[in-house]
Amino acid sequence: MFFIFLIQEPEQGYLTDIEKLYSLFTPYMESWVDSHLEKINCKPNEFYIASKEICFNCNKFEACFGYASVRRTGGMKMNPKGKPYLKNVKEISLEVADFYKEGLASKFDCQKKNKNILECDEGVSFVKNDSEFDMILRDQNEIEKIAQTICSHFNKEFSGCLKLEESTSCFCGERTLISFLNDGKITW
Repeated sequence: MFFIFLIQEPEQGYLTDIEKLYSLFTPYMESWVDSHLEKINCKPNEFYIASKEICFNCNKFEACFGYASVRRTGGMKMNPKGKPYLKNVKEISLEVADFYKEGLASKFDCQKKNKNILECDEGVSFVKNDSEFDMILRDQNEIEKIAQTICSHFNKEFSGCLKLEESTSCFCGERTLISFLNDGKITW
C-alpha cells in the first residue's frame, strides 16, 4: 500500500506532517474532512492512520474519517468512505451534534438537558446513544417547520410533505428527502 509511510497506530504516537497527509487527499476528501473539523473548531496538528481511517487529535476528542484508495492523475489518493465519527465523546454538545448532523444543530435554539440530550425549542432534540447521534422530533405538529429549516440549511426550497403509514416524507426541491419516522427519528 502506498500510504505505508504514514501508518502509525495511536499507541505509537501521533504523526505531525498534516501538509503531507493533505497532499494525499482528493479534493472531495479535503473538503469533507475540513467541513467536519470546522464544526468542532478543530485545527489539528497531529493525526494517525490505522485500519483504513485517519484520526485527528482535536484535544477533547479524536475526529476519525474512513477512506478508500483511488487512482488519480499523479498517483493514488484518499477518498471519503463511510461516516466520520468522534472518539472519546463524554457528553453531547452543540459542536458534537453539528459534527454528526452536518451543522444543522446550530440552526436551532438548543439547551443541554443532560449529558446525552440537547433539547431545542423548535420541537427537536439531538440525542447521543452510545456511538450513535440522532435527531429526534418531539412535536408532530412541527414537521413542516422543521423540514423547512432543514431544506433552508441545505440551500434547497421546501416543496411539501407526504404522510405515509410509518413516516412522513418531506421534500427539498426535487430530490432531497427528509423522513420523519414514527419513532421520532429524523433522517435525510
